[in-house]
Amino acid sequence: MWFMLSLEVLLRKLVGLMKPVTFAHTPPGAISNYVMLPLALALWSAVKHTRSNENQ
Repeated sequence: MWFMLSLEVLLRKLVGLMKPVTFAHTPPGAISNYVMLPLALALWSAVKHTRSNENQ
């Protein structure tokens, strides 16, 4: 799930670079991309690390 969330944010940023949208001001949810991406990657890494420790 965290991988899919990270992938979704990265692909949304890619589309934004390819087809920029002009706004009068910053949309209210724009800051969440900068918070959610590192959080999702950190949690995905933690889950992956925990699962690898359980297998040992």
